[in-house]
Amino acid sequence: MSLDLSAVKIELLTGSYASLYSANVLLADYNGLAQTMNTPGLTGSSIVIGTATAYGLTQLVVAAEYLQLTLPQRDLWNMIITTGAAVGVAISNTVVRQQIGAVWSASTTTRANIIAAETRFSSRGETLAGEGVVIRVNDIYVALTQ
Repeated sequence: MSLDLSAVKIELLTGSYASLYSANVLLADYNGLAQTMNTPGLTGSSIVIGTATAYGLTQLVVAAEYLQLTLPQRDLWNMIITTGAAVGVAISNTVVRQQIGAVWSASTTTRANIIAAETRFSSRGETLAGEGVVIRVNDIYVALTQ
């Protein structure tokens, strides 16, 4: 999803969180506005992530549960992690979710950890425009001066 600058302007001036930005708007503090809009969890909003880092997923694994996996399950898990090492693991993809489910049974802590990691606090920029969106200082300037 692309960033809609008119939505940014509404967010800053008249949106439900306009009071968060009002002092910085009055001071024309575009850096402060960008920082506020890019701070995750500031408003309690959350986002379902589409891609997780391979490193992040390996941190969720309980070592004792990994040792209990069968060889085919270990091979599949290692393939998922290795394939996603460069670009991330698309955990929102149905096939990948089925593969993860085949490796980690519903009773494992590792699976619960992975499910919990699918949602995280989002910034207002991400809430407005999608996962991973960062609102730049120039975006704020253009939105407020157009």
